[in-house]
This record gives sequence, structure tokens and C-alpha cells, in this order.
Amino acid sequence: YSVDYFCSKNYKANQLFSIFHLNIASLQYYKNDLDILLDALKFQFDIIAISESRLMKDVDPVHDISLPNYHIEDTRTEASKGGTLLYISDKLNYKPRKDLEIYRARKIESTFIEIINSKGKNMIIGCIYKHHTITPKEFTKEMSLLLTKLSKEKKPCYLAGDFNMNLLHLETKPEIENYFDVMTNQNFTPLITYPTRITS
Repeated sequence: YSVDYFCSKNYKANQLFSIFHLNIASLQYYKNDLDILLDALKFQFDIIAISESRLMKDVDPVHDISLPNYHIEDTRTEASKGGTLLYISDKLNYKPRKDLEIYRARKIESTFIEIINSKGKNMIIGCIYKHHTITPKEFTKEMSLLLTKLSKEKKPCYLAGDFNMNLLHLETKPEIENYFDVMTNQNFTPLITYPTRITS
């Protein structure tokens, strides 16, 4: 979506469950830009997932990263990049799910919550960031272990984040094909099917 196209759809926040993901490449540096973008979209998302927050482990943010009407759960990074964060609408009842999180210093960070639904099944939401320092093969192994845990939950689950896996190589690189197979074998299907980062 462009901002204008999204706004033209006139989605009703109270009729949908919505997740917005953004790789922000430093939440503190780009927080004002995030505020402007959310204001332009004119939509109250249930979950705002942030990858590459660049919030450092054991270091308090210098700038205010809060959003009105949202709670924060996050996982800090030990690297110059990385870190994951979830903004959760204060209309939702939830609990952190640290037991589901994957954390490998300077390789993977993730943040998970479970939304408590009084009228149906609870829902699991995760945000994952894969550093370039971990190979596709290692990452797929970590994801396979996670998906095995998630399948035992028998709850709807959404994974947002920056996986740094180029699905355009699905038919040419076995490690990408294996990753895709591991995900789809557990009924996870990518909702974004176009490249999100294009370089020379």
C-alpha cells in the first residue's frame, strides 16, 4: 500500500484485527517519522510490530518511544542493529510469552505475546529480526524449533518481522526452498508476496 491507497480503502478498525510491521532501522532516531506515518494512515492498529528497533540491551532509551494508547513489549539487541518491539493496543488483554522467544546474541531477536480472547481462542503474535550474521540454514533450524512449539499451542498465530530471506531465490537456492517448506508445512503462508527491499 501507499498511504493514499490505504486511506482510500476506508478500513474500519473496530471490524478488523490489524497488524502493522515496519523495519525502522532505529526507533529513537525515526520515532517522529513513525508518528507522522501513523497519523497519515488514520487507522488505529491493534498491533504495531517494529524490527531493528536498535534499542540496546541494558541501556535505557534517550528519547521517548511510547505511543498513546499502546503498551510496549520488546527485546533489546547486543548488536549495532537488531531488536524487536511490539506496541499492543490498550484495548487488548495480553500476556508476554517469553517462553516462545528466540534470542541468539547478534543473530536473532524476537518478541512474543498472547492475546487473551474471552470470546474465542487466544492468539499469538510474534515479531522476529534475523541478522545477516546467521546463515539461512541456521535460521531455518531455529524457526523449525519455534514452529514445533507453536503447533502445540493450537492457537492462531501471526509472525511479523524482518526475516532477511530472499524468497525470489525460492527455486534457485536450496536453503531458501527449505526455509519456505518448513514454514508452509506448518501452515504459515507469507502475506507479503512482493519484494520489500530493492537494491542495485
